[in-house]
Amino acid sequence: MTDYIGLIVLIVLCVIALVGFFIGLGKGFMAISSWANEYVIGTFGALLIGVYAGDILAETATWLSALIVIGAGIVIMLVFMIISAAFRKGFARGVAGHRRKLGYLQMTDLEESDKDIMDALARKDYRTYKKKWRSRRKMSKQHRGGWGVVDRIFGAITGAVKYFVVAALIVVSCLLILDITQITVNGEAITQAYLGSIFNSSVWEYIQPYILDFILMGTIFACIRRGYKGGLFSGLWTILAIALVILGFYVSYVIVFKSGTFDGTTESFASSVLAGYLGEGDTSNLIAGIILTAFLGIIFAIIIILLAIFIPKAIEAARETKVFHLVDGVFGAIVVTVIVLAVLLFVFGLLYTLNDLDPLPGIFSKIGSYFEGGVSKYFYSMNFLNDFGWIPNLSQYFG
Repeated sequence: MTDYIGLIVLIVLCVIALVGFFIGLGKGFMAISSWANEYVIGTFGALLIGVYAGDILAETATWLSALIVIGAGIVIMLVFMIISAAFRKGFARGVAGHRRKLGYLQMTDLEESDKDIMDALARKDYRTYKKKWRSRRKMSKQHRGGWGVVDRIFGAITGAVKYFVVAALIVVSCLLILDITQITVNGEAITQAYLGSIFNSSVWEYIQPYILDFILMGTIFACIRRGYKGGLFSGLWTILAIALVILGFYVSYVIVFKSGTFDGTTESFASSVLAGYLGEGDTSNLIAGIILTAFLGIIFAIIIILLAIFIPKAIEAARETKVFHLVDGVFGAIVVTVIVLAVLLFVFGLLYTLNDLDPLPGIFSKIGSYFEGGVSKYFYSMNFLNDFGWIPNLSQYFG
């Protein structure tokens, strides 16, 4: 059975894609999100440049190579987002033009159909009633013509890609975690005991270096979309609200433990409530102070959360202006993407500094094998933050 797990996984992915195909066929391209198309095309574009233009990029600075590869992927994604939006508008215009040309839903035809249905009911001729009712429903539907057919074909393809991509990302992410952690059952790693047909296959050997490319580019693409939809001011307000909540708890700590303002309250609470459980002394006073700090912090947090409810509504009202919405969205996408990219570069750069250590059997060499793709290598072995000396070498602390 374990020899066929890889085939079973592939069949499941194909079935999920087929479900997406029929959902997309039913909805049409105008009614279904096409992010998966843009994401896949953009990631493949970045991969092709990163892999096949490696010799040319090797002659440039690392930071410039990373900018070219990742930037090219982002540009391709944005271009196809614009193309997808243009296709939707084109389909909408085509369908609307077809409907106008037909001169649809003539009231006299509908009224005559309604009369036939009522006559059939009065005669208790249910066979004729069902026939007339089906005819009336068809008459009421606004056929979309050739544009509608093309819209549904595009929708079917988009739905299949979307569902397959989501399922495939979930599957490969789980397999990646299992491969790195090497979880064992009865003394044997799951990757070999049950999933050997996958991990020992030539397909896995081929796609392994590029898995993180898709995950990282997917993260970047999600940041662009989320940053544009949320906008710069909404994103900054979210960050500010979180910082204010943390600051509120810190201020509560200072008030309770440093200022002396609540010393009497703390001692009273400790002696009257906690002493029966913890006894009198420093422990009960400390616990009383922590409880009081948490109480004050929660009060501050509630006030900030109430503000966090109303201020975003004011921001959304401002975003109803098209110019403000566009500018705010573009800057929001840029800021969110840059912040997340900086975090990813720093975290994976730190991880690379531990590459020479081996506290667990082969774990860092295993991790490194996933950072050999056209994009992922710029976050790990070719991370320009390491070149600039901006990342501390953790191996000197653990070596």
